[in-house]
Amino acid sequence: MNPSGHPTSPFGSIEIGTVLAAATTLITATASLIGLISTVILSWRRDVREARQAALQQQLTGLQIEKERAALKGSSRKK
Repeated sequence: MNPSGHPTSPFGSIEIGTVLAAATTLITATASLIGLISTVILSWRRDVREARQAALQQQLTGLQIEKERAALKGSSRKK
């Protein structure tokens, strides 16, 4: 304790309120950074998954078109 009765800081003349404010800021910034990183990773994974799904859908559509063409050729030959 200092002569005025306030607790002293282990950091010398820096007041405890200043240390608490700095610690709170550091914790908040760290939590925000973790949130940003997790959001980016989850978004990236979703984009990869959607791209893969779109490619599969495109392949399926191509196969359906080929099947319909083959069916049309087969039905036109029967006539």
